[in-house]
Amino acid sequence: VFNNSPDETAYSRMLLNRENISNAAVMIQPSLTAYSFNSIPQAALLDVVSIASDQPQEDAQMIAHGLFPMPRLVVCDQHGSQASFLLAKLNPSASYNNASEMNTGSDVIFTDDASLEVFYQHLQKLAVQIMRKTATK
Repeated sequence: VFNNSPDETAYSRMLLNRENISNAAVMIQPSLTAYSFNSIPQAALLDVVSIASDQPQEDAQMIAHGLFPMPRLVVCDQHGSQASFLLAKLNPSASYNNASEMNTGSDVIFTDDASLEVFYQHLQKLAVQIMRKTATK
């Protein structure tokens, strides 16, 4: 619901509820392609630890123009004024709680939000509880 109007939130929830588990997981954590000068493009996690300084802008614009609805593309430099847009959408696996465990060059996200890993662990616990309740009935 962060940074969305109530209509956008309701629309997103409606779309999420219509999808199967695989598609819903992609909606929660979309795919990201990492580029490097030393290797071919490869899949990366939409996570703060995936931040690098070698992401090409031309490919991002070409991919964005090919999608419908066209996503909002924000070009930002690390530690620049627009970087907060990117950090707000990333999984906060590197937060102030575990800053000592981070890779060098990674950013810290100062948030109390749960990481995607914690979210999935909670989801699994709830699914097990529901399965146990229905099995005992």
